[in-house]
Amino acid sequence: MSLRVKTLLITLAALTVLLLIMIPVFALVLTRSYTDLEQSKVGEDMRRVTNALIDRQAALGRVVNDYAVWDDTYQFMAGEYPEYINDNLQPQFLANNDLSLMVYINPDRTIAFARLIDVATVTEIPLTDALAARLITAARANARGILMNDEQAIMIASSPVLPSDGSGSPLGTLLIGRVLDRQWIVALGQSLEESMYLFPVAGTSLPAEFNTVRTGITPDQPVYVRALNNRQVAGYSVINDIDEQPALYARVVIRRDITQQGETTLILTILLLIGLTASASVLSYLLIGRYVLKPMARLSKEVDRISTGGDLSARLTTDEDDHLASLVYDINRMLEGLEQAQKTIRDNNARLRTVIDGAPILLMAADRDQTVTVLEGRELDELMLKPEDGPGRPVNAVFRAFPDIIYGVQQALRGEATAVIVNANEAIFDASFRPIFDSAGLVTGMVGVATDITERMMAEKALGDAYEKLERKSRELRRAQSLLESTLKHLSETVDRGAARDEISQVLRFAESQLARLNSPGEA
Repeated sequence: MSLRVKTLLITLAALTVLLLIMIPVFALVLTRSYTDLEQSKVGEDMRRVTNALIDRQAALGRVVNDYAVWDDTYQFMAGEYPEYINDNLQPQFLANNDLSLMVYINPDRTIAFARLIDVATVTEIPLTDALAARLITAARANARGILMNDEQAIMIASSPVLPSDGSGSPLGTLLIGRVLDRQWIVALGQSLEESMYLFPVAGTSLPAEFNTVRTGITPDQPVYVRALNNRQVAGYSVINDIDEQPALYARVVIRRDITQQGETTLILTILLLIGLTASASVLSYLLIGRYVLKPMARLSKEVDRISTGGDLSARLTTDEDDHLASLVYDINRMLEGLEQAQKTIRDNNARLRTVIDGAPILLMAADRDQTVTVLEGRELDELMLKPEDGPGRPVNAVFRAFPDIIYGVQQALRGEATAVIVNANEAIFDASFRPIFDSAGLVTGMVGVATDITERMMAEKALGDAYEKLERKSRELRRAQSLLESTLKHLSETVDRGAARDEISQVLRFAESQLARLNSPGEA
């Protein structure tokens, strides 16, 4: 196969590999970017739904405030306006105001009047005792939120009943509400231009998808995004009730326009990369053939001449004064450097052999299979070993009498640099073992160096003994000083009080006896 064909194949292979690397990278980057955009869009739509619910609650609060802080309502709760119900609480009135529920609660927490209707049919629905009890409990001052009645959600708002000027004491509480039925949910979705749904958290007939949604929604991820199919993606969030407990799942479904746009962009990008790769391959082949391969063919003959001879002192020659002249010059310099390096290596090997044979060290190496590959050094005699005892044999067999060395080798082959002290007959070695890693970070072997530190250890021991002896003498001097000071003080006191000569002699004899005890080996 000619060099030209090899160059073409190498160029194609390199660009193909580059293409194979770039396509997944572009696919990953674009897919992730468009996925993030899609999830951001779903999160934004879910926030719009949540804000819309908050707005509806606020609007409901304004309505309840309008009717609760009103002289007519205040008079009704005081029993002074019996026509209030006929004038203001007809089913059609509630439907016109998009209300399902109005409950008037006395100060003693009993219901003065309540009306619940179906807004769609404008028909009254009986208020159950259980729902009435829950409404009374929820009717706190200015309460706003969702109240669950079994699997039915009701948006409620309450306000104390006061005169129109807001003065006086409240005469109970007015609570109004809107049942979040399908009609209301559809209307809210249409106002937001969203396909939205509400499901009770405690519902018994939830779709199977909520088995995953329950675990997907967390405090750190309040909006869970899930692809329904290739055309639709859904976002889910939890809406709390008036007691801040999970009440409803809100689901928003949008079309996957962003993802489809990303797929189209990815396909176009891949086609563009393939076209660029093909063009670059052809152009590279032509340029390399014209400006590299042809001149290199001439140079190759010269290189073959030198390689055939095997003489590093030979040099390339060229009769042309072109861009290859500098290359020829550099190759000749390289040959000169190789020749010098070869000589330097021979000299260094000789010096290294002199050091290894003369220094008090031991060098060893082993591969990953714990087989000795190198065993050199003057200190082999201390271990009762020879250089030929090591290479090709297992570490455990060569150093079976020295478990510390085996331990150091094993630790180094596990990737951990280790240092141990080895006692060999009458010699002491400081041994260091280090792993050898390949370019992938895997251990391929180890090297170890053991230095004879017998003399150093003996010197350290002698130094320690001398220091201990000096410390002992220091303590003796301090005790003698203390005894002398005590004796002089006692003698001074004896003279000051006019003691007899015999008593003074007795003090001096006591001091002599104590000094004699300090100088005796037993006291030391």
